[in-house]
Amino acid sequence: MNPPTQTLAQGLLELFGAELRDVTFPGADGPSLQAAAQSLADAEAAVAHAQAALDAARASREGADRALGALAQRALSYARVYAEDAPSLAAKLDALAPPRTTRKPRGDALPEGTAPRRRGRPPKSASAANASLFASDPGGALGNGAGVG
Repeated sequence: MNPPTQTLAQGLLELFGAELRDVTFPGADGPSLQAAAQSLADAEAAVAHAQAALDAARASREGADRALGALAQRALSYARVYAEDAPSLAAKLDALAPPRTTRKPRGDALPEGTAPRRRGRPPKSASAANASLFASDPGGALGNGAGVG
């Protein structure tokens, strides 16, 4: 029920329950308003029940769709192995579902002439590689005072 109708109906139901209790109009009195309000409440309950059933059916369908997709992929994989020696069958299978690539293509292509960024930890700089671990031993804790030699 929309808010203006709900407000109007609720107000009239209250009036027909109190001050207009003994007043009747043809087809528009307290009992007929009460029956119409109950009919609306029943319809809203039916809609809620149907919506819950629809949501459950959609969830079931999605699960069945995922199960079918997984089974179809598995069957396709087996069929491709079986069709390795039968090019015509392999072509039919490829027409159904093109072979998957092992790597997904990158969406962000690099400008031409640019090398892709290296992954992982950057290499140590030359100065850091030549520096000694004990070069900061000014007091000669190693005994000779000259660091590592």
